Amino acid sequence: MDKSFLQLVGLDFYNTTDFEQKNIVLRNGNAAIIWIHKDNGHGILDKQYWPKEILANYYEEKYRSEYSGNVDGSNFESDSHFNLYHKINKKQFDHIKPYLTNSTKYLEIGPSFGGIISQVIDNGVHECHGIEPNKFDAEYVTNKHDNVTIYNSKIEDTDLPTKYYDIITSFEVLEHMVSVKSYLNTCFNALAEDGDIVIEVPNHNDVLLDYYKSPTYKKFYYHNAHIHYFTAKSLTNICHVYGFKGECETLQIYPFFNHVNWCINDKPQSSAESAIHTPIPTKGINLIEKSINEFYKKVESEYDQLINDFKIGGELIFKGKKYD
Repeated sequence: MDKSFLQLVGLDFYNTTDFEQKNIVLRNGNAAIIWIHKDNGHGILDKQYWPKEILANYYEEKYRSEYSGNVDGSNFESDSHFNLYHKINKKQFDHIKPYLTNSTKYLEIGPSFGGIISQVIDNGVHECHGIEPNKFDAEYVTNKHDNVTIYNSKIEDTDLPTKYYDIITSFEVLEHMVSVKSYLNTCFNALAEDGDIVIEVPNHNDVLLDYYKSPTYKKFYYHNAHIHYFTAKSLTNICHVYGFKGECETLQIYPFFNHVNWCINDKPQSSAESAIHTPIPTKGINLIEKSINEFYKKVESEYDQLINDFKIGGELIFKGKKYD
């Protein structure tokens, strides 16, 4: 690591001596190096392991073909993505719902197949914009909604209005960006003075990574399309440097029974569908069966609460505003 590397990733307000090397294994099985900030735990994947096209057009098409929701590598079409991830997207949407009114000017960076922006529209927001580099997803969302504007471009190539949006959101996007500086500066310039910013990223203090006895998950967690690995402390600090004050909380996307699978089998479930849904063990016809099904839901809810109370959920959510 040198200063030019920190400049490239937008973290040159740190010193190179603030970081230490950590050897990891990526999801594809290759050994790699990340640089860990000694104080706040922020991780940066060393440049030699980045996808070759990441500074060019990687997210226009290739990313989706390399990273699938299924263990066997099979891909989802946009419509399948939309239906499959509805429950997760509802959890995410619930975090931004309190900010929305009919007159809200909404911008989402990286809406993918539109699972969240669709719920924003359904909630009565009339002006919704998105920036989505994947041409298939951009086309899918545009065709699905008449009253949405999707810029099929990268954030740094998008001409956004200044101090315009009441809220800017992104879900599972910032970790993919090479420069957090470029990204956050763009958000700062486009956000209205009293606007809100909501950023969700994977949590580098994820409970499965830090606390479960799962050697395989430690290899599954890291992959080369994630340049940055945020902790609550690092995300809050980085956002503050670039003009935002706020706080982090966590969100647990994958339910209790997915974590039970990792605990027992030490491997991912076979498909995204099985991983993100809590099983329904009975037909729910009589009182006993209904009670068993409700018990499963209760376990999931209590586990989510436990994990999020300790801020070790799988996702971090930063909610903030501009500061003077």
